[in-house]
Amino acid sequence: MSDQTPQQPETASPRPNDGDKKRRSPDAAAAQSARKKARTPDTVPRRGRIIRLLVGGREHATTRDTLSMVPDSFLDRLVSGELPSTLDEQGRYFIDRNGELFV
Repeated sequence: MSDQTPQQPETASPRPNDGDKKRRSPDAAAAQSARKKARTPDTVPRRGRIIRLLVGGREHATTRDTLSMVPDSFLDRLVSGELPSTLDEQGRYFIDRNGELFV
């Protein structure tokens, strides 16, 4: 007779709850991947580069890093080339919204 207790078979630990993570549909993920592949060095501002925006007739200047602080936000997607954009004759991103509210 042995003094050992019968061992329980090892079970896999439960997966962490992934319910809080934002999930995209396969179509949305494929579309985002295609947009990222379509970017060219000429259309995507370099990291740290000063970006000029024209919003409601008011000019704003900031860096790409600042505009990309919130991933997948409108401004992040705009300066990363994921969204179509309109540049004025001076190369500023044209955003047709109220300039007073934008500040």
